[in-house]
Amino acid sequence: MIGVFLLGAIVASLIAGPLSGAIMKFLDGLNGWHGWQWLFLVQGLPAPLLGLLAWRVLVDRPEQATWLSTAQKTRLRQQLDAESQSSTKASHGSLRDLLCDAKFWTLALVYVVMVAGTYAMAFWIPTLIRGWGVSDLMDIGLYATLPQLGAVAGVILLGRSSDRLRERRWHFTAGALLAACGLATIALGQGQFIISMTGLCLAVTGIASVTPVFFALVSEYLPRTSVAVGIALISSIGNLGGAIIPSLTSAINTATGGTTYSMYFVMSLYLLACFIILLAARRPAPVFQSA
Repeated sequence: MIGVFLLGAIVASLIAGPLSGAIMKFLDGLNGWHGWQWLFLVQGLPAPLLGLLAWRVLVDRPEQATWLSTAQKTRLRQQLDAESQSSTKASHGSLRDLLCDAKFWTLALVYVVMVAGTYAMAFWIPTLIRGWGVSDLMDIGLYATLPQLGAVAGVILLGRSSDRLRERRWHFTAGALLAACGLATIALGQGQFIISMTGLCLAVTGIASVTPVFFALVSEYLPRTSVAVGIALISSIGNLGGAIIPSLTSAINTATGGTTYSMYFVMSLYLLACFIILLAARRPAPVFQSA
């Protein structure tokens, strides 16, 4: 299953980068639309189409899944039945209790910082590559694919290691430090293409890999009775980082005349996330509330 996901993610990355550049370059002006308008249309179409496909293909019960073996169906049914029994016995905590929990606000702050860094890099990548001397839109799309391939590998490798060792805190720190090192490399590269591109690959790999580890930590760190609503609220609050960061980094770039200091600022966000996780999530996994 992981192999299928990896193959699909690599193919999607290879198509998305060159395709974006080709659309921006060759469809600009067609039917009176700008290239970015065609880009939004073409890349937005697969979502509803895949939604319809999923509605037709996905089934309601393990017994209906033709792609599972008999043993897998039995094992999955037993797990679902066990989870159903435990959830009926649990008394769910109130929203008020969750909002009064310091652990919840600590994790929410970490996610605000993470989302801010993610949004900053998502907006910057084409601009950064152009600033390193690449002017052709097709080439920018091709180079933008390379960091995404690293991100696919990072998500799988760090996630599998974290699950195998049942450890989240130091795996999160490793991914966040990798992102910070990549951002520092970009800033210190001073526009040198090979150095800056290497830093970009490291940064995007680290940024992408910390998210699944973070939510695994959240699911183990919060009480079982409030973990579902906790994840939902943390995700909602975290999006505030994405709303704030574009204006903030733009102001820094305008004041300093370049992206170097805003790059250091985003790097400091990931270092802050490391510090908070190392300080706040010090309990070992067996002590986490999981029942």
